[in-house]
Amino acid sequence: KQTRSLQTREKLILCGLDLVSEGGFGNIRFSRISKATKIPQSLIDYHFPSVDDFNLAIVQHGVQKLFAPTLEALEANHKNPRKALLAYVKVLFDLSANDREFRAVWT
Repeated sequence: KQTRSLQTREKLILCGLDLVSEGGFGNIRFSRISKATKIPQSLIDYHFPSVDDFNLAIVQHGVQKLFAPTLEALEANHKNPRKALLAYVKVLFDLSANDREFRAVWT
């Protein structure tokens, strides 16, 4: 039961990311998500009581994508703070250049 709930939540977030990448956070409507995912709107309301909660989940998902590459870049340059900072910034720009959904959330 728990696995199915997590899968449903992930499916909703991924659909939300797609909508954000198409037209920003103003593009999010639970009715559109329900239609796209075939998940009843009442179940969306169960997972995310408000659009703000949903938006927060989308931002957190985007930040999670950034975490591992940033940590790797910082650890690889831990002896030189200048190189570490440059690597940190480069990760942000590389990820945003290669990932449309991350770019939409980050900007």
